[in-house]
Amino acid sequence: MRVSVTNPKSRRTEIQSRLRNTRPVNLPGYRQRLIWVWVLLCLGQCALVARLFWLQIIKAPTLRQDAEAQRTLKLSPKVALHPIVDRNGNILAKDEPTFRLFVHPFLFNKEQQEIAKQLSTIINIPEEQLLKLFTTAKSGIPVTRDLHEDSAAKIRDLRLDGVELTREWTRTYPQKDLTSGLVGYVDAEHLGQAGLEYSMQALLKAKPPSTVVSEDGNGYLLPNQFP
Repeated sequence: MRVSVTNPKSRRTEIQSRLRNTRPVNLPGYRQRLIWVWVLLCLGQCALVARLFWLQIIKAPTLRQDAEAQRTLKLSPKVALHPIVDRNGNILAKDEPTFRLFVHPFLFNKEQQEIAKQLSTIINIPEEQLLKLFTTAKSGIPVTRDLHEDSAAKIRDLRLDGVELTREWTRTYPQKDLTSGLVGYVDAEHLGQAGLEYSMQALLKAKPPSTVVSEDGNGYLLPNQFP
């Protein structure tokens, strides 16, 4: 029995010869599809360049203003009304910062009874009354107002979810009844109702300062542009 042995070199030569003599098969429409792909890529690049030109050149002033408006704010006035003093410097009327307490029961992170117990010792409202108040609505329940800064600080230290403090201004009169007929008084909206509070209301009203400050995404003030 004979076994034929093929020379590896001649086999390789034969394969290479076949490859050289074989013409590539062009599928129908191959060149047209290639041209369309090239055209689409060029159109896409042109669209990106046009979009970039529109954003960076044409729309740039508007976008810059929008960005500045989002990260800047004007400082609110420190007082709602200016103080009233006599010629000797004695204060007849002034604004003092107070706080109003709201609760949002649907945001509570603790049991209502525990929250009522913690708040009761600070705002001097019975725990039972607070619990009854918590059931009147799911959010935006006014609890008390005219809280001083020390009481507000104690409530903040509790770190309770669903408890909100908003700052207000309370008009106080150190001389009390001595000058009440001359100075007058204001209502709950800080509008003058009598005396100097009424006649000089336009002059007493505090105007917001023109100072503009920057803030980050979390609402914290940034040191640049800060007065």
